[in-house]
Amino acid sequence: MTEAPSTRIAPLSIEEASPEIREAFEVNQAYYGEVLNAVAVTARHPEVFRAYWDFEAGLLKARRTEKSLRSLIMLKVATHLGCAFCIDIGSFLGTEREGVTERQILELPDFRTSDAFSPRERLALEYALAMSGTRAEVDDALFEALHAEFTEEQIVEITAIAAWENYRGRFNRAVGLQAHGFTANSVCALPEVE
Repeated sequence: MTEAPSTRIAPLSIEEASPEIREAFEVNQAYYGEVLNAVAVTARHPEVFRAYWDFEAGLLKARRTEKSLRSLIMLKVATHLGCAFCIDIGSFLGTEREGVTERQILELPDFRTSDAFSPRERLALEYALAMSGTRAEVDDALFEALHAEFTEEQIVEITAIAAWENYRGRFNRAVGLQAHGFTANSVCALPEVE
């Protein structure tokens, strides 16, 4: 007897995948050691998958802001939304590949007062959080402060990162994606209580 999938939609198997999707699965497996459920579930719809894959690739190439800040933004949105998958993989990538410290992950819920974050990081996290409510509410003062600290190119990148993480977190929660266990032996960001 096989175990039931841990998602509400079964991930597409490599055997079911078209050659294009199979190639993407191989890239995903080479990078993470496995095909991520978020990728395999999205692959159930080829056109949505292509858009998803292209946006992911585009964001990977957009490097106007430092890797650690990008990672912190994604983690802040993930913890705000309570996406177990995003928190798991984001904590792993942040500490293992992006330069985020374990202390930053543990103190992420208190980013406004923690000295583990620079004023620039706090500002970007505040902006990402403002974008992540039920209704995105970014006031003029926050945007002006952001504009004083970041270039317009960086603001577009930060906005895209936060918006994309909102998409991923909301999609993953809705279809029931769970953590893959990347952070089983390391620190993991705790879900927020707000």
